[in-house]
Amino acid sequence: MSLRLILGRAGSGKTHLCLQEITERLQAKPEGPPLIYIVPKQGAFQAEYALASTSGLGGIIRAQVLSFRRLAWKVMQESGGGQRLYIDDTGKGMLLRKVLEKEKRQLKVFKNAVDLEGALENIVGIYNELKRSRTTSEELEKALETLRDGEGPTLLRDKIEDLQLLFQEMDAVLKGRYFDAEDYLSTLAEKAFASEFLSAAEVWVDGFYGFTNQEYAVLGALMKCCRRLSVTLCLGQGYAPGETIDELDPFHPAAVSCQRLKKEAEGQEVEVEDSIVLTGERLSAEVHPALAFLEKNLHNYSVSTGGEQEYDTKDEKLPLRLVAAPNRREEVEILACELIKLARDEGCRWREFAVIVSDLGHYCDILATVFNEYGIPFFLDQKRHVLQHPLVEFIRSALEVINGYWRYEAFFRCVKTGFLLPFTTAREQRQRWEERAFLLENYVLAFGIRGSRWLQKEMWRYRLSDSLEGEEQGITKDEEERKSKHVVRSEI
Repeated sequence: MSLRLILGRAGSGKTHLCLQEITERLQAKPEGPPLIYIVPKQGAFQAEYALASTSGLGGIIRAQVLSFRRLAWKVMQESGGGQRLYIDDTGKGMLLRKVLEKEKRQLKVFKNAVDLEGALENIVGIYNELKRSRTTSEELEKALETLRDGEGPTLLRDKIEDLQLLFQEMDAVLKGRYFDAEDYLSTLAEKAFASEFLSAAEVWVDGFYGFTNQEYAVLGALMKCCRRLSVTLCLGQGYAPGETIDELDPFHPAAVSCQRLKKEAEGQEVEVEDSIVLTGERLSAEVHPALAFLEKNLHNYSVSTGGEQEYDTKDEKLPLRLVAAPNRREEVEILACELIKLARDEGCRWREFAVIVSDLGHYCDILATVFNEYGIPFFLDQKRHVLQHPLVEFIRSALEVINGYWRYEAFFRCVKTGFLLPFTTAREQRQRWEERAFLLENYVLAFGIRGSRWLQKEMWRYRLSDSLEGEEQGITKDEEERKSKHVVRSEI
């Protein structure tokens, strides 16, 4: 039982060291105690592929690449506890709605939450966050007592009281009947000591910048029951428990994790091995010296160290280019021009490009607009609500057209999905059809056409009047011809 920290800045070789150690143990003894490599869920496939594709290995049955939740599921298979019904956020939202209706008279802030769009999802999110942080009802009660005794905000106190009531009711319903997805790690921390699978295992934890309270509890259990626990942290140096950490340090969260893991090991009387501190030579050798220099000096604000502060290009082609733009739109347009230049002049393929932004929510609309204007094919890697899918919107709006007396809002939502046209329709024909549909929409909005007017066989003969006075004039021959060119009602 021991804890070992593997420290190093980005690209210093922490992941390479973990995979190398696992490979060496597999080569030395293909059969033996488990070798567990824990990575974030989104990186599990890449890590397993890197391990399986290592040359010289006859197999990796002894080694397993898992996420925290997958490890919990495996331990529960061995020690029990997985027979209860699983409930996800959708099920918790339905349960929360029932609790809100039941306790509506006692609630102060959330009594009308059922009628507010997005309120249920937000409350479920708070419930999940409290579970991940292992915040108990007793701790919420202590916070309430502090607010009652002091002069704290009344609204905050009322919110906490409502949340405590709601969550107590939800816990009472879930207990013994359903298994919440947020309880996986808590169950793992409790059942790890009874697992024979973990008792002789060696564990590596890689790819995490920080940990939740639930994950800290799991790491504390692993370092107590496993032969050795190795944790990688993106950190240039180690920190002892109690050592002062600069809060403005960009690696402050990793430094806090380093101290907390050492403190947890000391509390459980687990041996803390000497930390392995890796330098950045691996990034410089495998990627580019300029990028290694940038990684090393990006957060180095001191000019009195006496070291090199400027990178000497020596007429080499740098893989880095800095461009300043007055706004996001201009920034994306510069990017689009650069992508087109690389694809046209240097033979690059669209699938070879990746655009990384700080916050996709602020850029997604601009990226979609600009890339469509420049004819750049792209894919936005973001989750979208199922109701935003064109096929789902087509079905919903089509039903709403029939049940809602042909209201034009539902009708044109259905038209704009594009599913009224055959999939074999040429792009030019589809664009002309969309233009006529927009003209029809303007016409329908101008005259408030709805209901039975859509079903009449006679052609519409409404005409905008030139003034507010005088009698309404009939449609002229020129207007009749112009309108006949853009008729889309029969096509729709």
